Amino acid sequence: MIRNDKAELRKAYTDARKAMPAETKSELERKITQRFLKTLGYQYASGLLIYMSTAGEIDTAAIIRQAIADGKNVALPRCTEQRGVMRFHRVGSIAADDMILNRFGLLEPNPETCPIADAAEYGLCVVPALAFDAEGYRLGYGGGYYDRFLAEYGGIAVGLAFSGNVVKALPRGRYDKNVDLIVTEKGIRRTK
Repeated sequence: MIRNDKAELRKAYTDARKAMPAETKSELERKITQRFLKTLGYQYASGLLIYMSTAGEIDTAAIIRQAIADGKNVALPRCTEQRGVMRFHRVGSIAADDMILNRFGLLEPNPETCPIADAAEYGLCVVPALAFDAEGYRLGYGGGYYDRFLAEYGGIAVGLAFSGNVVKALPRGRYDKNVDLIVTEKGIRRTK
């Protein structure tokens, strides 16, 4: 039942993202990026675990570039051959030489140029999602990669979302993990 509910919600949020005008999306992303970069979590973190966004997601490229410019260690996830498991690799840029397409068609670090990072040394992780609820639980993409990772991660987990994608409650399973903060264009919400 939860699986069906989540599938329906994934489709609804994906369709809503596609329907958002490009100018609106860009302006909201700019505000979210500015808010995130001003958080104390970002300011004091020496390292940042973050994903490379796809076209429909909140653009993370500006955050990645700024973190590298600020001298922070930046690591991006790479899916392993083991289902549901990812490893983070340290990147010095998001240039073509450092990035490759994975089997899902997503950009991820090239293992030949980007060394594996010890995620425990990174105090801040930006987590992807289609939506979040008021307690920081997320509607992800269904692979369980981040829930498995967050179960072991000891740092601060942050979600980036459009304010319309933060709802009172989402269906959740026993393995779902919540984030500590949600950053929207309207503000920052602590969930723990």
